[in-house]
Amino acid sequence: MLRKFLSRESVRNFIALFSTDVLVRGGNFLLIPVFLLLMTKQEFGIYGYLYTFALSMSLVLNLGYHAVIPKLYIDSKDDAEKRGTMLFTITVFLLSFIAVVYVLVGVTGADERFFSLVNRDEQASQLNYSLYRPYLGIALLSMVLSNFMTYYFISAEKVRKIQTFNITRFILVNALVLLVLALSRDTDAALLRLSLTYVTELTLCVLFSFGLVRQFRYSFDRKYIIKVAKIGMPLACTALINVVVNFGDKHFVMIYCGAEVLGVYTLASTIAVIPLIVYQSFNFIWIPKLLKQTDLERIRTMAKKHALLIFGLLTLVSLLVIVLSLFLFKAGLFPESYFDMIHILPMLLLSQVFSALILYYFNFLTYFERNYMVIIISFITSLVAYCLFGLVAPRYGATGIAFASMTANIVGFVLYYLCSMYYIGKNMRLQRDKTRVGL
Repeated sequence: MLRKFLSRESVRNFIALFSTDVLVRGGNFLLIPVFLLLMTKQEFGIYGYLYTFALSMSLVLNLGYHAVIPKLYIDSKDDAEKRGTMLFTITVFLLSFIAVVYVLVGVTGADERFFSLVNRDEQASQLNYSLYRPYLGIALLSMVLSNFMTYYFISAEKVRKIQTFNITRFILVNALVLLVLALSRDTDAALLRLSLTYVTELTLCVLFSFGLVRQFRYSFDRKYIIKVAKIGMPLACTALINVVVNFGDKHFVMIYCGAEVLGVYTLASTIAVIPLIVYQSFNFIWIPKLLKQTDLERIRTMAKKHALLIFGLLTLVSLLVIVLSLFLFKAGLFPESYFDMIHILPMLLLSQVFSALILYYFNFLTYFERNYMVIIISFITSLVAYCLFGLVAPRYGATGIAFASMTANIVGFVLYYLCSMYYIGKNMRLQRDKTRVGL
């Protein structure tokens, strides 16, 4: 029975991806004490602030390609000519879109005005944005291209390519960054880490893209742009709205508590993402299987039973993370000055558990092509988050902000669950009605 289960292709792919994620993410986790040693709390906080901003905006700039690529790849999988045209078209369109955005931002200085606005508080003025600006742009581009390559490899079921890319990136980036930080103790560690990390990662993205380029058929087909607009643009709008949730907590901590407290909050946030990472390995493999599924009864079972299994597993992972964190403090691997993170870690972990469930139910809305509901839910969730952040930040600081973040994600999960179950039930009723008419 176990041998039969392990022989399934989806299970083998999951184990392969999950083992790589454990190696890479686990390696990054093990390196945290080293970065805490080589960076001050303020530098660690500033790096976390800029990283989160870049990550949040990269989800906007990638135009929802995490959903676009699997969908279009499956539609053209059996036709090499059609697939090559599709890949060429969406690649050129994405790069052109990013180029236009960069030119507009550069000419208008919108990013500088944004950071001057959010950093108007005396504490947050510790961030000299002009120093980081060029490398923040590189980080954004690198994250978008890395995401593109990952979902291309997933859609093409090139699990070995994903493994090689992730392991190579982990080794090269961290080896270079740690070496330079160790030799440059009197310079801005946040600036060095940001620049070296993403210049190296961008270089790797270009090198690993050669296999993708070889698939190209150099013909631009506008119908794929229409499909990108239909599938991806609503997700890009959603990502823009979700910046409030994804970046908002760091922003409010920076404004009301300063960069040093943000360093503590960043450590807690970095550790708290572990349950979401565990889920993402499953999600990468599961997306293509859902898109191929036609049995609505089976889909309804997935929506209920699998969700309970995911919640239970990730809750267990969260408890283990708390225990491990306490051990690391006791062993002296985490500096005592960061111990306040233990007070907010449980809330941030639970927040990430519900983020994973949101991502799970998001797949069902994508399946039924109800992306407009994703925008509505994201708007409501972001509005709740923004109001809560503004309400609790001045009085309760980082602890209140962590609670607000958790609450907003719970609200988002409830809305995604209700919408998913509604559309599953609606389509099952329509299917039954068609069957009766046929009889």
